[in-house]
Order: sequence, then structure tokens, then C-alpha cells
Amino acid sequence: MCRHESDTIVAQVNRLCYKACMKSLISITILLFCTATFASDWPQFRGPRRDGVSDEKDWLKEWPAEGPKRLWKADVGVGPSSVSIQNGMLYTMGHTAESDTVYCLNAETGAEVWKFSYACETFDNMHEGGPAVTPTIDGPSVYTLSRAGQLYCFDALTGKVRWNVEFSKLHGSVPMFGYTGSPLLLGDKVIASVGGPGISRVAFDKTTGRILWKTGDDDASYSSPLTIQITGRPYVVIFNASGLIVVDPINGHEQSRHEWVTPSPLNSRINAATPLVVGLNVFIASGYGKGCALLEIGERVPHKVWANESLRPQYSSPVYYNGYLYGFDSNPDGSDRQGELKCLDFKSGEEKWARPNPALGTLLAADGKLLILSRRGELILAEATPVKYMELARTQVLGGTCRAEPVLCNGRIYIRSVNGELVCLDVRK
Repeated sequence: MCRHESDTIVAQVNRLCYKACMKSLISITILLFCTATFASDWPQFRGPRRDGVSDEKDWLKEWPAEGPKRLWKADVGVGPSSVSIQNGMLYTMGHTAESDTVYCLNAETGAEVWKFSYACETFDNMHEGGPAVTPTIDGPSVYTLSRAGQLYCFDALTGKVRWNVEFSKLHGSVPMFGYTGSPLLLGDKVIASVGGPGISRVAFDKTTGRILWKTGDDDASYSSPLTIQITGRPYVVIFNASGLIVVDPINGHEQSRHEWVTPSPLNSRINAATPLVVGLNVFIASGYGKGCALLEIGERVPHKVWANESLRPQYSSPVYYNGYLYGFDSNPDGSDRQGELKCLDFKSGEEKWARPNPALGTLLAADGKLLILSRRGELILAEATPVKYMELARTQVLGGTCRAEPVLCNGRIYIRSVNGELVCLDVRK
């Protein structure tokens, strides 16, 4: 081979290598772009901020007549536990044969990664029962809580139990329908409403499960704790059987409270909808004819901005979006017979519109839209606007009763029924 021919071959090889490298670079760039487009995980109940609002933007908002494509379906046992998602792993809970099971599934395929079961009561008084808490993910750990008060910390990748605590051994007072408030992770603490004299709220060391503090005498109710920023640092907001309590997470001391007792069946005092925190304002609401209120949190006594009976959610938590509240107003007697989806002005409480169909359900907000899951298993897409109810699409996805909140994460919608059917729908563009 002459030198000229050798140089020509080398040049051709170089060009081929260059083209291959460019193709790889383009592929990697596209992959990174797609990853950046759907970069928000859903690590706990109601999302990153516990407010039912997803940060996703570029997802499919025009559905075919049959609805979004179903990617997979799984059976996860009885219960209204929703899902949490991090790094492609999905976590939820269900009940079968007098045992609770914590599931870890591949969020893209539904394949089981691991599961862990333990004995637990059904707690099916007046409903289907099964675990109602959504797992809380904190880096390498996942935290779950059963209706009986069994608090577990798992290794997120393997399912190995790091530690567990039983509220019964702490002499906690179990609510009538069991524990349903998802644990709150704040700094080095796992904070939960245990209920009872001297142990109303408890902070556990997230690494060891050791009790860091326990304070208060109120009974627990059914909503989940969340945080509020006051004077530059976080405080804990707890909506228990007595009302709204603001707590210092450093020592558990009560900073302020607003009494809010909801007369409920058999004196169960049901405050179940998780509050909404917007700046220094906290919105609370309860069913059974109680109503709702907007509070401005002060140093000692919260100031009531307004209160009315326009929104009385039994347990479905409303969402706040662009100055307005969207949520379900339940039947005053607490039955499942009727209800309305409503929109309220956040600052004044003025009702903007009401819609009797879908009646009752759960919802989230994302990129100017409402994703609504009706109690009957219909998935509905509507505009998040105070002008009027504007429905864009509706499709029957599940049979049976649906009580868990829908989740939009990484271009997929996850919904489940109380009988354990969990489905994943594709809304990637």
C-alpha cells in the first residue's frame, strides 16, 4: 500500500469516527434534554411541597378519545395510599390477608423491585380500610406508617428495614379510623402526629428512630403535617383533632394555635384535609358541614382573614393555584352520595363556580390545568381558571372506588383504586 492510499484510509476512518462521536453526542444531548424536561420527582404525599401542585410543563394536554395510553398495571392491595417517586422508583402501600405490604416498583415498567409485609389490622370501619399513608422518601431512605401506628424506615434500594417504632408502645391514642397522616421529613427529624397526653406530636431521629422530643396533649386526626417559613426558618403546621397547631421543630414547643373542632360520627373529630400554606397564610377546611377558613399566622394567635361554608372537604385536600382554591365540597352528612368541585378566591373566599359532576374525588394542578380523579375512577382534564369550569377531556380509567390522589411525574400519570389496581398512563409528548 502506498503512502497516499494509507493517508486516504486514515482520513476516512477519522471521518467515520467523527460522525459516530457526533451521533453519540446528539443522542446524549437529546437524552439530557428529555431528562431536564421532566426533572421533578414526587417524593412525598402531595408532591415536593405537599401542596398538590406539579412543576411539570411539557406534558400531553390533548388526549385521544380513549384517553392517555396505559403503560402498565399492578395490584398493590387494598387501601387509598397514593404513590411517591424518586430516581425511577415508585413506592406505595396496600393490605392483603391481615398484612400491610410496602411496595417498591420500577416507575417506568411497574416491575416489582422489592416488597415488605408485616401484620396489621384492616381498619375497615365505614370504608374499605388498608393503609392510607403515602410513603415519604428522603434520599436513601423511605418512611411509611400503618393505620395501627407502625412507623418504618427502609433502605430505598433494597427494602431492608433500618428501624421501626410502634406508636402503641409509646401509648399513642389511635384515631377511630387509624393513622392516615404521612410522616414529615424535616432536617434530621421524622415528625408525626401520635396523639394523646404528652405525646400529641413526636420527632424521631431519621437515622435511628430515637425520640428527639414529644410534646402536646391533643388527639391526632387524619391530615398530614407540613412546614411554613416564619422569620426565615421552618416551623411545622399540624392540623389535629383540636385544630391548627404551629410547632417549633427544634423542640416541639407550640408557637400558636387556632381551635377548629369538626363534629363527626361518634365524636371522631375529623380534620382530614391537609392544610395549604401560602406565605404566612394557611387555609384549613373540614367536612361534615364545618366549612373552611383562611388564617394569617402570627407569633402567638393566628388571625382569621375569612371563613365560610363554601368548601367542606371530607378528606380530599384542595389545591391553591394562581390566587385561587380548587377542591371538593362534600355532602354535609359526610356521605358519598353527592358533592361539587368548586373554585374559591383565595383572598376573599368568594365562590367563583361549582360543578356537580365529577361530584367527589381528588385532584392536582399542573401548568394551568387540573388533573381530577373522580370517586368513580374517571380521569378528567380541565382548565385551572376562575372564569368557569372548562373541561378538556374525560376518560374512564379504573373501576371501583378511587380515594388516592393522582400523581403526575416525569410525563406519566399514576392513579389507583382502593381495591389495589394501580395504573400508569403515558402523557409524554
